[in-house]
Amino acid sequence: MLDEIQEPYAIAVFAEEITELVEISDGFQKMGSIQSAILNGMNQMAFVFNKEQQLILFNPLANSFFNSKFSLTLSEKLFIQDVLFFLPYTEIQSLLKNIFSGVFHFTERIVEHNGNTYYLQINWIPVQTNQGVEFSLLLLSDLTTYRKLEKDFEEQKNEL
Repeated sequence: MLDEIQEPYAIAVFAEEITELVEISDGFQKMGSIQSAILNGMNQMAFVFNKEQQLILFNPLANSFFNSKFSLTLSEKLFIQDVLFFLPYTEIQSLLKNIFSGVFHFTERIVEHNGNTYYLQINWIPVQTNQGVEFSLLLLSDLTTYRKLEKDFEEQKNEL
């Protein structure tokens, strides 16, 4: 929008509900450009698991992180406990039970692997279709740099 001297003073944004146009599929081969752009453009690691707890979709960031930090190459059909090897099986099952009941979860874990410490935030999100919750979407963020900065700050603060 322009003012009286033709200078921009506001931006108008129009949005449209497209949920029904976007369906989770069994892999990138069947995905449309909208889903690919969303997953590939995320700054979080994204994983989609089906009700059988098998990985059906993940973004390149997830594969890159798990490959470089944990020497794990992601592939479809991996079970959730193989991807989230750092969580106890019973905890995963409990969280999934809630997810498939429609409950969102937020967890943060410290992962020790090969002498390195990683701080991971995990958002557990139920993905609903017309048949109910059919998939679980996990969004992981590597908070290691932030947590180490916090720890250093606290140590410096305590020295004063």
